[in-house]
Amino acid sequence: MRVFRFPGGDRPRRGGRRSRVRFSVCAAALTLAVAGAGLGALTGTAGPAAASGTGCASPVAQPVGPFSIASNHRTVLDSKGRPFISYGTTVPGLAQANFSPQDPQPYVQSVVDGKDIPKIDATADVWCGNTVRLQVSQYDVTPDGSTCDTTFLTDALDAEVHAGEAKGLAVVVNDTTESDPQDNSERDPTTATFTFWNCVSQHTESWPGGVEYGQDPQVIFDIFNEPRADGCSSANGPYDMNLWRNGGTYTGCGQTDIKYQGMDAVVYHIREDGATNLLWAEGPGAARTLAGLTPAGGPSYLLTDKLNKVVYAIHHPVVGPGDPAGSATWWKEFGYLVDLPAATGTAPVVSGEWTNESATANGTNYCWSDAPTSVPAYLSYLQKLGVGMSAYQLADDSLLTANPPAWTETTNYTAAPWNSAYCTSYKSGQPLLGAGADILAWFQRQD
Repeated sequence: MRVFRFPGGDRPRRGGRRSRVRFSVCAAALTLAVAGAGLGALTGTAGPAAASGTGCASPVAQPVGPFSIASNHRTVLDSKGRPFISYGTTVPGLAQANFSPQDPQPYVQSVVDGKDIPKIDATADVWCGNTVRLQVSQYDVTPDGSTCDTTFLTDALDAEVHAGEAKGLAVVVNDTTESDPQDNSERDPTTATFTFWNCVSQHTESWPGGVEYGQDPQVIFDIFNEPRADGCSSANGPYDMNLWRNGGTYTGCGQTDIKYQGMDAVVYHIREDGATNLLWAEGPGAARTLAGLTPAGGPSYLLTDKLNKVVYAIHHPVVGPGDPAGSATWWKEFGYLVDLPAATGTAPVVSGEWTNESATANGTNYCWSDAPTSVPAYLSYLQKLGVGMSAYQLADDSLLTANPPAWTETTNYTAAPWNSAYCTSYKSGQPLLGAGADILAWFQRQD
């Protein structure tokens, strides 16, 4: 592989790829609206919908790729020119770096068949989603950072992508490194990230009629999970936007002289591979904010994409005494990019991974101290802006109370008297105070 040097990182350049088009039989995508701070009545319009979503008030309108971005710079459109607002769940089973090509079946049976496929089915049939987001270990795809594990792609990833598409879902493939052995030196994109997308975009799907992922209009690429090289420098910014966008050598937050490539180089590389997919690009600081992408009086850090198909993703907005949960905070973190009610915005946004839960035993804490008020307000704010959301995840402590679950046995922060202290401490027997019930209700009301 020849390597050409460009500002912002080393971008391996490959020759042209043949173009093959896959035609989807899915139905139309969805426009959503919510009024007021509560969940309230939801209204919307959509084209003909396939008979999917057995637990939903009406059949789920299914998106038809390929996707594009409208001239208002904020709306994602499907192939028939209809707004596509992505909503569904994140399924993280393939994020674990423990796949063995020598003995793949235990992994496939326990993770893919045993857990992930039922979650994908529930996303469509019970949670009424139109999208499933699959987190995929970079190490499983390219253990040495330069070659592809085709057994993993065929036996594990194909099974989940096919399951999602069979349900009429748009399928998001996310490159994640948190569980990888090299996590400490892969907190932002590296050359191994380039290899990951080589492997994924040029892999031919194993089912009849399958095409390369890079030519599958139902597949979206979430190009790097939670860029976080300088994430310890602040709770939610400002971050080193030049490092995030353009890459460079970084020392800090437990890393020494690590060469990072930058998110812009990843976009360039994916397009050089010939992939035409819609892209999600997560913000810096573990995707906690999108603030700073277009600083006043400064250079823009928006990514360059020759196909103009980048959606910016925020995960768990951090709130605190100076920035409490509410529209003023969310405007600064991501709403300014959509810029309603102006006639046009700057860029489309998705809440690419989000939940609200009490502090858990392992220290994960995505909790707003006034959740019974702020969570419905957040969901309504997303709807007002036309911003979609991927909920994390169909498991204990997050959205569900049981494992293996009945998919409607949801956590509910109003099931017990709300105590803001649950956001900062965990005790045995503490009630599960996640937002599962609200999110399920929000999804189920879409039509």
